[in-house]
Amino acid sequence: MFKDCYELTTIDIPSSISELGDKCFYGCRSLTSINIQTPITKLGGYCFNNCHSLKSINISSSVIELGNYCFNGCTSLTLINIPSSIESFGYRCFYGCGCEEELMKNERIPRRCFDE
Repeated sequence: MFKDCYELTTIDIPSSISELGDKCFYGCRSLTSINIQTPITKLGGYCFNNCHSLKSINISSSVIELGNYCFNGCTSLTLINIPSSIESFGYRCFYGCGCEEELMKNERIPRRCFDE
């Protein structure tokens, strides 16, 4: 959808969208914040992979699945909410992200989300 849109800085996902597919915002290196409204239920694999400038993301409580490598490499990410609605955490979905250490304290998040 927006893969490698280097000038994209912020985005509000409207409520008319139900899923963000694989690699949707992959490599959007200038993206700093995202607001995900309901009724999105899934963030696909590699969805925000390597969005190096991403600092915050507000995940709706309607999201139940985070795909593999979803936030991998988001090194500037310092603010992310993990709603209790999330049932499925993809492999390495938080590997190499800026808030990895803080997220590791959340017992709901499986170890595979961080491992090399």
